[in-house]
Amino acid sequence: MKIGIIGAGNLGKAIIDGLISKNMLFSVSDRFEKSYRGISILDNNKEVAEKSDIIILTVKPSDLDSLLSEIKEATGKKTVISFAAGVKLSYYEKRTDAKLVRAMTNLAVRECSGFIMYKCSRCNASDKEKIQEIFSMLGVATETKEEALLDASTAMSGSGIAYLVKIFQCFIDNAAKSGFLGDAAKDMVLQTVIGATALLKKDRAQDIISKVASKGGTTEKGLLVMKNSNIEGLLEKVIEMTLLKCRNIGDQYE
Repeated sequence: MKIGIIGAGNLGKAIIDGLISKNMLFSVSDRFEKSYRGISILDNNKEVAEKSDIIILTVKPSDLDSLLSEIKEATGKKTVISFAAGVKLSYYEKRTDAKLVRAMTNLAVRECSGFIMYKCSRCNASDKEKIQEIFSMLGVATETKEEALLDASTAMSGSGIAYLVKIFQCFIDNAAKSGFLGDAAKDMVLQTVIGATALLKKDRAQDIISKVASKGGTTEKGLLVMKNSNIEGLLEKVIEMTLLKCRNIGDQYE
């Protein structure tokens, strides 16, 4: 199974990092990058498509039209996977005869801890097994039959990495202001995040909160500030705006 990656931007490099850790072999092309982690990057997209069985596109939606035209003859009945936000499968179906996968993931694929949701078109059972195998190397992968969920996944998981890290960084900054020196602030917050995640895998969120927030205690005081600030409403708006942007992008590419 030969893999080709077209586009060596942030997501492309994250996928490269993840696949390298699994000892996978692949070829890469990009307009600007010449090498990455000892891998020579080609400037010929068609060449990468020709030598690959599965072609992964990590380019911006605005680059898709020219790229698909460039590699159309080389893709044939191969499998093309695209991570372009918002762009529907129908767009690709009009421009290539290849087997198609529209996918969404996040930067954590770099650490093989990503979440990958995908939907297939023209793929048989064997194709899907290979796709699932590749994605599972990079994290948790799930196929969906509802394409609209890919937009929701973009907002919750793809962009969600940035939103969560922004919140974590606020805790780290405040820990530093409170007197934690060096990496101690970051270490404490990250371990707290790991602990919260471990608890949330087994217990309901409200049960955890209730156990931490004893009557008249410190946590109750902080939660009151969060309630009065309508943090749920703020985060809901963040997700809503991200989802709307994703759908607007999709409407531009038909």
